[in-house]
Amino acid sequence: MEIKEAFIEDIDAICELHHKLALYHEEQMVGVFKPYSFNDHKEFLKEIFKDEKVHFYLASIENEYAGYMMMEIRNRPPFMNETKMGYINNIFVDDKYRGKGICSALIEHATNIFKKDNIHEIHLNVYDFNKEANDRYEHLGFNSYCHLMSKKI
Repeated sequence: MEIKEAFIEDIDAICELHHKLALYHEEQMVGVFKPYSFNDHKEFLKEIFKDEKVHFYLASIENEYAGYMMMEIRNRPPFMNETKMGYINNIFVDDKYRGKGICSALIEHATNIFKKDNIHEIHLNVYDFNKEANDRYEHLGFNSYCHLMSKKI
């Protein structure tokens, strides 16, 4: 397995992987997500690539992209003990590569980068319906401490 930083030239590969994640979200949360549009996501990601704080990484096995991660360092309010935190915005591993340690390797990669920047805490969001991901993150040492709720009005 190889993990490399992704750049704007890799945007199509990220969109292909993200398409699979988006379909899963659409199925689980009907009416919340619009049907996937490659071009809409590509334009959205192009804007994100302009943000120097955000970094993308692609994991590959035998020259085939198996997963990706988007991460950044975020500032926290000055009244917090830790004023910066690592944040994993998205992480996805293609179904056919699950169980091969890719998610763990991507998170370890992020952890090493954050440690170099003197970051001591990593946050990520995961939907409640994604039991497999919730279990994986707990296995990797993440703990739930906040529950985001929504209400239609």
